[in-house]
Amino acid sequence: MERVRWTGHPFVDAGLSAIAAVTGVSDVKDLEAGHFEHAAAELERVLLSDQALGIGVEKSFARGALSQIFPNSELVNPSNWRGRTPEEKAENVRRKFQFLTACGSFP
Repeated sequence: MERVRWTGHPFVDAGLSAIAAVTGVSDVKDLEAGHFEHAAAELERVLLSDQALGIGVEKSFARGALSQIFPNSELVNPSNWRGRTPEEKAENVRRKFQFLTACGSFP
């Protein structure tokens, strides 16, 4: 893998900073493939947590802030929130997200 470097693009560089912070790397030049995999796994854990999906809390990240930032995200798509209980709905969203990440593509 080629060395990671600052791009000068604010959104890309913010993402690199976040990945470095999550993985405990102090300089983006030291990022390696394993760091990106670790950061992706941590992001998945956070996004699919009960709290993010609104289980046992009044407001959820997936239905609130995330829907404002990524309005077409699979996590905020109402067709994925099927179920009778909040737990069933969250499980359906998790299943859909994990299926799409396993396939490596999002429609």
